[in-house]
Amino acid sequence: MGSILSLLFKHYNVVGMVGNRNVGKSSLVLSSLVELKAEQPNIPICVFGVEENLKEFLVNKGFVWLYSQHDILDMRVRDSVIFVDEVADFFSTQTRDKETKKFKRFINRISHLNNHMLFSTAEVSWWNKFACSLVDCFLVKRVDFDNLVNGTWLKQRVLGLENSSDYRLDIKNNEYFVVSDFMTDKLTFEYVRELDSKRDLSNPFVEKSELKSD
Repeated sequence: MGSILSLLFKHYNVVGMVGNRNVGKSSLVLSSLVELKAEQPNIPICVFGVEENLKEFLVNKGFVWLYSQHDILDMRVRDSVIFVDEVADFFSTQTRDKETKKFKRFINRISHLNNHMLFSTAEVSWWNKFACSLVDCFLVKRVDFDNLVNGTWLKQRVLGLENSSDYRLDIKNNEYFVVSDFMTDKLTFEYVRELDSKRDLSNPFVEKSELKSD
């Protein structure tokens, strides 16, 4: 069937990534992009806002590392796939804010320049009614229901997914859902250590508690 992003990009120019903090959102997106790059090597894939310690690996895979947000905001990139991590740093989605008009114009220009984009942010509430009205497809990982904005089609769809918890979409680290008007599916992805920006972090408290005395 090909990579999941290859399938989704046939129908959508913009895909959102939703999940709590520290649930592997970036790892999912980047591993999916690596798979897409292997399948479509001639399509430029650009990343912005990704942790610096992933740069060498991604550049070696043929990714384009963007250094300036203006290259994205001014749409100097075209005919490409672009991943923007922490999109909340780019735009406000509060309807009282004039920047919502800028965001809407930006979304409209994506297809005009033949780009496809992935947006991710740790601020789940950024995906409010306005943002969800412009994005029709999401990758969803573990997320607390209370963090999703009431009245959005995204929350309604997530609440309708199979689940064993009353408080969150509680799925395994290697699992995620695709939620859109085209498909709803539960999928898995392979963990790639080189794409885990927190791979070298250790918790000294956990280590100490696990030490055994002779």
